[in-house]
Amino acid sequence: MDKVETMEMIKQMHKQIDSGDTFAPDSLQKLASLLNNLELSDEEKEDLGESLNDLVGKLKSFSGPSMGMGGMDISANGNLLMQIVLVVAFVVVAPLFVFFGYKLYRSLTEKERKRDEKRKQKQMKKKK
Repeated sequence: MDKVETMEMIKQMHKQIDSGDTFAPDSLQKLASLLNNLELSDEEKEDLGESLNDLVGKLKSFSGPSMGMGGMDISANGNLLMQIVLVVAFVVVAPLFVFFGYKLYRSLTEKERKRDEKRKQKQMKKKK
């Protein structure tokens, strides 16, 4: 292949990425082998380098940083990660509300019970 075909292949890869299509993994290997066989001038090398940098940038933004987690992908937008954080926060905060709510309930019922006992004692004293 010559220079024109190589540039055409790079343009085709740009179009595939822009349209959201995937391309064969061997395309990158084929491109690398073509670049090794080409004899380019300095200006052509600069143009090719810029085009390849754009392609690499598009590839990175297209695929996004992802890490596997039990067969699930956490993509750059982090929707799954955000859901996990919210669930963990709920699991931590909900028992705190339950605990303090129970303490408040117990305190109020204890005060009510003591008040009733005092009232009964006063009534007992009045009867005597």
